[in-house]
Amino acid sequence: MGAPIVQVGATISCPHGGQGTIASANVRVKVGGAFAILATDPCVIAGCAFAAPAPMPCVTASWTAATSTRVKINGQPLVLATTVGLTAGGGPPVPVIIAGPQTRVVAT
Repeated sequence: MGAPIVQVGATISCPHGGQGTIASANVRVKVGGAFAILATDPCVIAGCAFAAPAPMPCVTASWTAATSTRVKINGQPLVLATTVGLTAGGGPPVPVIIAGPQTRVVAT
């Protein structure tokens, strides 16, 4: 069974409250009225409050597993609602939270 494709405008955040921003290289395919996010698109995180024992905020995230295998745009896999993304920065990597992906188009 497939999972919803994540599009620009979906909420991506770290568990510490930081908000992710993605500038997608995809300018060809839209889902839910916005461009689909590619697994190669960088995610920048701003506003992370992780500070134990010293300030070590999450600053980026990358997609590590469960991207689309059958559906691709320009040869690149897509980020799905089930895709695992890990943060990077001063602290240990933690999974990102994906909320609000469109629900009409699914992929595997």
